Amino acid sequence: MLKYLNQFDASQCAGHEHRYALSVEWIEPLLIPGAVVYDCGRGEYPFATMLRQSFPLVDLRTTGEADLRYPLPIESDAADCICCMEVLEHMKDRTEDDPATFTYSGLRNLLAESFRILKPGGWLFLTTPNVSSYGCLWSQIKGESPQWFLPHVRELGFAETKRFLVEAGFHVDRFDGVDVWAATECPSDLVELVERLRPNAPREQCLFTLSHKPQ
Repeated sequence: MLKYLNQFDASQCAGHEHRYALSVEWIEPLLIPGAVVYDCGRGEYPFATMLRQSFPLVDLRTTGEADLRYPLPIESDAADCICCMEVLEHMKDRTEDDPATFTYSGLRNLLAESFRILKPGGWLFLTTPNVSSYGCLWSQIKGESPQWFLPHVRELGFAETKRFLVEAGFHVDRFDGVDVWAATECPSDLVELVERLRPNAPREQCLFTLSHKPQ
């Protein structure tokens, strides 16, 4: 049983209550009095509301309506923690980029800005759907799109997620796959084959990562 699950009203969470509850457990040690915590890409929603109620001494801020593809109006070395939850998969390229080529310029900017905004030793908590999950692999084998949710701009696999974090300067301290939604179909034969080819890789629906900005 997740420690904070009963603090999220399922009717208000659109099926994300398990992800929210687990996310709070991941960042709980960082939610100390006076800590400046930025939540990327959102206004008030159930996760932010819960943090404000349960950790009132934390200075919780959001990036609001800022376009995350570009430099943010936040000073450098300002945050103790940044939460970037289910944002990467929505990141389009910058508008001036060649529309025929996807360069990840928006995603790269968001991670670079997160690195800049964090204090030395500060933490980035990130979650994103795992396109290398068993369910997504099975969809691709059936001839369907491998993406977990088709309206997403671009979902990431576990290796490229970690690579983008490292390229931005982060040290990746914790990196796990977690099933936070209803189970998806995947034949046991496919699971066995994938484990032989690439064992011990995160194949769950969602990637959870905790990284820090080196001192």
